[in-house]
Amino acid sequence: MSSRFRQAMATGEFIVTCEVVARPGKVDQTLDKCVALYGTGLVHAISVADNPDGEPALLADAFAAELAQHGVGTLVQFCSRDRNRRQALSQLYALARAGLTDIVAMTGDYPANGEDAAFAMGSLELLGLIGELNADLGGDAWEQKGIGRRVDLMCGAVTSPFKWQPEESALQYLKLLKKVTAGAQFIITQMGYDAEKHREFADFAQSHLAGVPAIAHVFILNSNLAQAMNEGHFPGCYAGRKLYADLVEEERSADGGRDARLLRAAKQVAVIKGLGYRGVHLGGVSMDAEGVQSILDAAATLATDWRGCAADLGYAPENGWYLSDQEAAALAPTDYSADEAYQRVVAGCPKRLKDGPCGGGMAGSCEVGTGRKCVHVLAYQAALR
Repeated sequence: MSSRFRQAMATGEFIVTCEVVARPGKVDQTLDKCVALYGTGLVHAISVADNPDGEPALLADAFAAELAQHGVGTLVQFCSRDRNRRQALSQLYALARAGLTDIVAMTGDYPANGEDAAFAMGSLELLGLIGELNADLGGDAWEQKGIGRRVDLMCGAVTSPFKWQPEESALQYLKLLKKVTAGAQFIITQMGYDAEKHREFADFAQSHLAGVPAIAHVFILNSNLAQAMNEGHFPGCYAGRKLYADLVEEERSADGGRDARLLRAAKQVAVIKGLGYRGVHLGGVSMDAEGVQSILDAAATLATDWRGCAADLGYAPENGWYLSDQEAAALAPTDYSADEAYQRVVAGCPKRLKDGPCGGGMAGSCEVGTGRKCVHVLAYQAALR
C-alpha cells in the first residue's frame, strides 16, 4: 500500500512532514505525540531523526517500526555515519522487510561531545547503495534475502543552501547535483531564516534539478535554541543576533513567545509555498498537533500575501552572499572534485568525504574543532587557481 507521503508526491499535493527524535527517557511521550499528530491528517509523514549531533537515541528504524504499528507513516532518516557498507545493507534489508521504504540518506553530524565517529561512507555512496538495491527489484534477490515482497526504496537527500560565502554555497550546490545524479528522488533543505536564500534555492531547483521535488525545513526556534545555534551547537545552522534579539523580545509576552514563534513559522510556510517548493519539513519547539494546526491555518490565511511575509524574513548576516543566475548556470558542468589538488587536500576531512563538504560547516570553518577550516573550501579554492 502506498504511503501518505508517496501519494502526495505522486499527486502534487503540498507535503508536510514533521521531525522527531526518540531521545532516551522520552520515547513513550514522543510516541504519543506522533500518533496524535499523524491522526489529525495534517502531516504526510513523521520524519524520525537518526542520532542528530551524533548523540545516541533510539534507532530511527526501530522507532519508525513502532510508529508503523500504530498506523503512523514515517520518513526514516538514515545516516552513513558509524555504518559501513555491510551494516548499511543489513539495516536497509530490515527496513524493506518492515515496509519502511521512505528514507532520507545523509552523512550525519560529527559527535558534539568530541568522541570519534566512523565515516566509512558518505551520503553519495549511501545513495548509490540504495540505487543498487532498487535496481535488483526484478530478480529473486529480495526473496532470497528474506524480504518476502517486491520493494521500492524511495530515497531523498539533504542540502544546505543557507551558506553565506561564495565557495561554501557553490560547493553545496555542486554536491546537490551529484546527489540527484546518484538517485535522490526528493530534496530536503537545512533550516534557515532568510527568504532571499529560499528564493535562491527555489530558482536553482527549478533550473537544475530536473523536476526533483524540493521540501524546505522550517525549524521553530526559541531564544535558547537560537543562542545554541549561534554558538555552533547546531552544525551548519545560522540564526544571527537580530533573530535572537527578536525572540528574546517576543518571549517577554504572557505566552512566552509561542504565538510569535508560530506566526513566524507560518510566514515561512507561506513564502515556501509561494516560491514553488513541494512541501515543508517542520521541526523544533511547539511541534504538537495544536502547534502544527496553528501554523498551517495561519499559512493558508497568509498565502495571498506571501511576498509581504518574505519582507519579514530577512535574517541574513551582514554581507551575506547570494548566488546569481549566471553563477548558478556556470556550476552545472564543473567537476571540481576530480582535480588532483582537491583530492590531496580533502584527505584532511574529519568525515573522510571525497565528493564535497557536509552541511555542517559555517563561514568557511569545519563543524569539527574550533578554528579548523573546512578542507573542502580550501581545496575548492586551490582547484580554481
